[in-house]
Amino acid sequence: ELVLENCTVSSSTAEFGAGLANWQSARVVSSAISNNLAEHIGGGVWNRAGARLEILNSTIVSNCAAFGGAIYSGGTFFVTNCTITANQAMGSFGSDEGKGGGIYFSSGSGVVVNSTLSGNVAYTPPLSPLGGIGGAVFVGGGALTFHQTTIANNEASRTAGGIYVLG
Repeated sequence: ELVLENCTVSSSTAEFGAGLANWQSARVVSSAISNNLAEHIGGGVWNRAGARLEILNSTIVSNCAAFGGAIYSGGTFFVTNCTITANQAMGSFGSDEGKGGGIYFSSGSGVVVNSTLSGNVAYTPPLSPLGGIGGAVFVGGGALTFHQTTIANNEASRTAGGIYVLG
């Protein structure tokens, strides 16, 4: 298990999980994950299908990816007492990118408690027929639960500035 406590992970680039790519088990405590850029998924954090991620008392700010600006999760994750702000999911014209500015949740189970998601953006260029969905959160599958959490002032260029749940 990886444990990051009182750490800063910033200004990194990758195709997947620019700040942190979790394949098994990771715990982030009282830390900052910021200014990371992933070409594809998980600008701040990528939590692989079947992996377990716990983030406590931390900030995830100003990260960018095509899917899941702050967090992309296909596994199990718990976010408690965190601020997820000013992250971006950016797409290009005609692409299916730009989903989940804050969190892109694809499968597994997740719980977000006593946290704030604000100022996150899911964007595709004007007139693009796809992407730009779920400014704060995009749920593509699995079970995601929020308790005592504020989701405010997020933006999507097409659909659901707050939360988008795929049918």
